[in-house]
This record gives sequence, structure tokens and C-alpha cells, in this order.
Amino acid sequence: MSVHVDRDRCRGFTLVELLVVIGIIAALIAMLMPALRTARRAAMSVNCGSNLRQCYLGFQLYAHDNGGAIPIYRSNGGAIQMWTYFLMLGYSSTDQPTGKYYVKNKASLCPESPNYATLLGWSDTDLNLGVRSYGVFCSDDGSSVQDLRGFTRRRTLGTNWDFYYQRPTSLRPPASQVIMLADSLRDPNDTVHVVSQCGSFRDQIEGPRNAGRIHTVHGTGEGRANVAFYDGHVESMTGPDLRNRTASRIKKIYNRAQVRVDLP
Repeated sequence: MSVHVDRDRCRGFTLVELLVVIGIIAALIAMLMPALRTARRAAMSVNCGSNLRQCYLGFQLYAHDNGGAIPIYRSNGGAIQMWTYFLMLGYSSTDQPTGKYYVKNKASLCPESPNYATLLGWSDTDLNLGVRSYGVFCSDDGSSVQDLRGFTRRRTLGTNWDFYYQRPTSLRPPASQVIMLADSLRDPNDTVHVVSQCGSFRDQIEGPRNAGRIHTVHGTGEGRANVAFYDGHVESMTGPDLRNRTASRIKKIYNRAQVRVDLP
């Protein structure tokens, strides 16, 4: 008795067919990758906006506990500790440890920052947190906007340190037009400091080296920056938006390639 085997039904894929299938899968992946990268960056931008809102709320809670003062930094003429020293490490406006923490370290930095990868290695006593955090607006008598001059105040702490702070209640321009916090970066042309985040920014044409500029880190091309205003709302803004639509009139921004952009 003979058994007939249908060889056609048992035949597997040929090498050519496998290569065709692999090629189709590779083409589909190549088509999807840009969309996935765009979606990932969009998600990080949304996360950044959420971080800024948390930081804004932290500032409000701190001001409630410290006579309405919003901390900018403390300095002894050399060393500087930025706003994170007060909100994340729990120091009062009189430079006393309080045990109160208003912002967690994960909320103080943009997810697209080059420093974000080292976030989990931060220490609760790390005094360098400020150079890795969002920038807070630091106005002074050199402000390019008359109504913002003198908005940042100074108090001598009596320990060779000066405390620089702001009182939002004394803000003369509408709070909805003045940026409080933003994606920030040091000057990439600075030959002294490494390019990094900076915990403050100014609206002067040329600020001191310890002041950063708005960094349009999100999106492509010129990019966009997430910013939180003194009334609490958060926006994603381009360089021209920052220059033309805000009371602080940021004159210099940095694009994603970290090249200085001078705005008219």
C-alpha cells in the first residue's frame, strides 16, 4: 500500500519570500519611527509643562510660609545657591532648615534636559541642584523693562550671605505676561563654565555668567520653550513669542542646537 504525500502543502518559505517579508517589516518600522519619536518628544513636552506647574505651586506654598517671598538665590559674593536650595532642600527665607520640602527633584527639571539622565543620582543635600533646574526670572536694575526694575530684592542674612527674592504682589505688569519659570540654559559661548542648565534667567541683553537664557529645547528647527507665568498658566512658546508677547521681553534665546539667537 503506497502513501501519497502532497509536497506542495508541506513546502516552507523560500529565502526570497523571507527577505521580502523582512524588507516589508523594515520599511514599516522606518515609517513608524519618526512618528514614534515625535510622539515621545510631545509626551516629554507635556511632562515638562506639568513639572512647571508643580514648581509654580511649590513657590506659592513657600511664599505662604515665608511672608510672601519667592526665593531666587542666595549669594556670599562668590558661591550661589539657586531657588532649589530653598524649595527642594527646605531652607527658609532666613536661611534656616525647616524640614519642609515644596518641590521634588524630579519636577524641577525638563525631561529633555541633558542632565535628566542623572536625575536619580541627585542627593537631597546636593547644592548644585540649581544648575540642573528650570530657570527662575531674575530681574534687577538692569532690566530692559522699566516696570520690572527692582522687582528682585535683597536681604542681608547676617551670615555673609544675601538672600535675593521677589514679592509677586509688587509686580506692576500683568502677571499673565511675565515669565516666572522656564526651560533655561547657560551661554554656550561661555569659555569658563560648561554648557548646562541654569537655575535663573534675565531679560538683559548681556547678563552675568551665572544667569542663563531661555532654551527652546522642545520640537524641531528653532524649537519651543515651556514657560510658566506669574499667574500660574503655562505656555509653549517660540523665540519670537518670547520676544514679542511677554512683558519681560527675552532678548536672547537658545535654539536646540545651543546656538545663540539674537532677536530684534
